[in-house]
Amino acid sequence: MALHGVEDQCSAEVHLARFIWLLPRSDGQLSHFPPQMAVKSAELALSRSLQRERKILNFLRGSPYIIIECFGEEITTGENDEKVYNLLLEYASGGSLRDLINKSGGVGLPESDVRRYTQSILRGIKHVHDQGFVHLDVKPGNILLSPYTSSNTGGTKFVAKLCDFGLAKNAATCLWDHEAKTMVDGGEPSSDVWDIGCVVLEMLAGEAEVGLVATLEHEKKPCGLSEEGREFLKGCCVLNPADRLSVDMLLKHPFVCELDDEEDDTQRSECNVGAITAAHSEENLFYSLKLN
Repeated sequence: MALHGVEDQCSAEVHLARFIWLLPRSDGQLSHFPPQMAVKSAELALSRSLQRERKILNFLRGSPYIIIECFGEEITTGENDEKVYNLLLEYASGGSLRDLINKSGGVGLPESDVRRYTQSILRGIKHVHDQGFVHLDVKPGNILLSPYTSSNTGGTKFVAKLCDFGLAKNAATCLWDHEAKTMVDGGEPSSDVWDIGCVVLEMLAGEAEVGLVATLEHEKKPCGLSEEGREFLKGCCVLNPADRLSVDMLLKHPFVCELDDEEDDTQRSECNVGAITAAHSEENLFYSLKLN
């Protein structure tokens, strides 16, 4: 069975928790979980990266409709009596943006969809930056699609959410090239901006576009892109990090700022459909299906 919605990180295994129970908190109350969760697991002795990601996700609380939500952590006992660290995450049933791009067969996504997904990605990255972090691994495989009900049509749409913060770092911890005595592109918020530009073009082209900068510098419109889209990309993919537009500026760009904001007042995440009430026991904390 393949689980769409979470990309593996390092040595962690990813499971889908189908049967969710209530867990006692330190204050004696019960914690409610959604009926499905994605669970990233690793041997406790090898779980440093997952535990670090959990700490970062704690800092990023406050934007549940944009960033994949973390519901907590649990330590269980594996088949060989080894301790296993489990990170409990929101399950995005729409799969990843990588899945969606691959399904396009190299044609790419409609620009209207690209604009909508880009707006969500920018909002997520803005929240990350506002909390003092840089994601540093924004790519289609780390952007998940979570369903919500359209307030206009009543149909199901998908919102893009960031996940996998294993490479994220505090924005103050930027890389410094002591030999050249300059900042190195790789630890600043502008690094995420470059990555967003690459994701946008990949959504449009249906594949990674290695000639991005050359295409934009020669005033070409990649993939039949609108003028607004081309100008948006030129604001992201500038070789000098200092010359790139900020996330705040990109959110005000015509490519994304004139979209219908119906999702802002819509309960759109599967995480809010309610918890299943059941008694807690150590052996039936959750039933998970291991991925192939």
